Amino acid sequence: MMNLRTNRRVGFFYVSDLYNDEKFFDDFPVVLAHLRIVPTRVEYLYERAAFEYRAYSPFFDELKNGEKIPVYDVIIIRDEHGEFDNATVRRRIE
Repeated sequence: MMNLRTNRRVGFFYVSDLYNDEKFFDDFPVVLAHLRIVPTRVEYLYERAAFEYRAYSPFFDELKNGEKIPVYDVIIIRDEHGEFDNATVRRRIE
């Protein structure tokens, strides 16, 4: 079980409001559950035209003391029929 008070697997990811894929928005709750993402803050950033999520996930890297919170890309994998198949995260290199 993930302890949100001591867990050090925190990260940011962004969801653009310009995203035109209707399936993405239908699948988004499934993706969050699949990756066991627990959002702790969601804020709309007008300058990015995107929602910024700060969240915990066991799929995020564990942070060291004083390390800056990284940004992740959430990657959705679909089957040959365009249906949700899997999801993963990739840490952005900054």
